[in-house]
Amino acid sequence: MKEIFRLALINMRTQPLLAALTVTGSAVSICLVMMVFIVRQASLADYGNEPNRSRTLYCCAQVFKRAQGGIESSWMGGRLVNEVFLPLKTPRAIAVFKGISKQEVGLTGLESQEIYVRAANADYFRIFRFDLLAGHTFTPEECHEGNQLVILSESVAAHYFSHPAEAVGQEVSINDDNYVVKAVVRDVASIMKAAYAQAWIPCSVEEDFGRSGPYQVALLGEDEAGLAAIRDEVEQRLRVHNETVLPDTLDLAGQPANQEDYFYRNSTNRIPGLKKIRSEFYIIYLVLLVIPALNIASMTRSRLRQREAEIGVRRAFGATRRAILVQTFMESMVQTLLSGLLGLGLCFLLLTCFGGVITQGILNQHTYSTFGFTWSLDLSILFQPAVWLWTLLFCLILNAISSLVPTWRASRCNIVESLK
Repeated sequence: MKEIFRLALINMRTQPLLAALTVTGSAVSICLVMMVFIVRQASLADYGNEPNRSRTLYCCAQVFKRAQGGIESSWMGGRLVNEVFLPLKTPRAIAVFKGISKQEVGLTGLESQEIYVRAANADYFRIFRFDLLAGHTFTPEECHEGNQLVILSESVAAHYFSHPAEAVGQEVSINDDNYVVKAVVRDVASIMKAAYAQAWIPCSVEEDFGRSGPYQVALLGEDEAGLAAIRDEVEQRLRVHNETVLPDTLDLAGQPANQEDYFYRNSTNRIPGLKKIRSEFYIIYLVLLVIPALNIASMTRSRLRQREAEIGVRRAFGATRRAILVQTFMESMVQTLLSGLLGLGLCFLLLTCFGGVITQGILNQHTYSTFGFTWSLDLSILFQPAVWLWTLLFCLILNAISSLVPTWRASRCNIVESLK
């Protein structure tokens, strides 16, 4: 392997222009593929503020089917949450929370600002992870009693206080109501759809028995296999609940659902077309790999044609076609891996500098925000092992497409013709 690596570097130095074009083309291709892949992983994988995505089920929408005809959809009401979800025994934690809403936060003597506020119960902070800078999250008793408490994000707290610890215990106003700061946490990227907000207040649903409402639920399972048991229990409780709303029927529109369904669910009356979304991403990967690979293949062929004399000499001294094929293919693989490292570095640089714009462009085709915020990325995704492994896989695929045919043709060249 060391000899192959050395020969690859020598050949790159003897053909600098072709080598530069090949490496650059491969690097750009890997960069584009990885940006799309990383953004998709950031929306679905276990990491950051949502480390339990793979073993969490979500429910946010309900559909009433009236006996006399007609359908009415909405976010979940308090009655449904109280009668179906809160009594569940299978989940390890049951988070009840509301969608984010834009509200005005202020402090006496300082300019107020509009931020995104979310109401959440105590279990919400068990399922989703927040890096506490000062204070503590809500207790079940504080949520049940409806205490006027608030948890601020770091950037919001910094607008009013010089240090996170200074904010704890202070009063701020939210839409003219006074709240005591209970804690300060690190900012959350908006790609964390369920965890994102800039401030959190206690959520109590026990006294709310409305048929429709603003509620969403996250159910944490013991493991991925335990999610089926949660679905079964929800289905049983929903059947019991439906007996109380006869002759109408309440349907959960394919929920409880996994992270992918929840992330792409943009309305209460439409189930996301996940097969179509996945297919479109697969097509993007294919296009970003195959088209550059075809261009790189022609450059690889030109590079190998300039080495025909060398290959002919080696064949004349007994080198087999298989040995020539393996060596030239591995030399191309070394070059592609170097391109992969360059492409990954370029990808990291672009996502670090323009992560919001790139994320917005990739996700806007399938998702939208009714609140107008820009999708932002938690850059800790860049250091997930899966990112590096998929980069290696994409390099292997790109190398196979771009160099297999040229190297196979080079290995089968006629010895006499090569030595002319």
